[in-house]
Amino acid sequence: MRLSCAQAAKLVRLEAGESLPRSQVPKALLAPLQQADVVRLEKSGSSYVVRGLPGKLASFVEHHWG
Repeated sequence: MRLSCAQAAKLVRLEAGESLPRSQVPKALLAPLQQADVVRLEKSGSSYVVRGLPGKLASFVEHHWG
């Protein structure tokens, strides 16, 4: 899987400490991030948000997608 510019922008936001609604992160992108334990899902109201773990996320993305 190759990252699109929009997906890369979302990863940058997660690395910067922002959170994104789970619905904004495609499953094909979220699954490997969860398996590598570089993001976590947090309950927010009636839905979930995705929050990156800074440092770990950047290292994983660089290794996995270059």
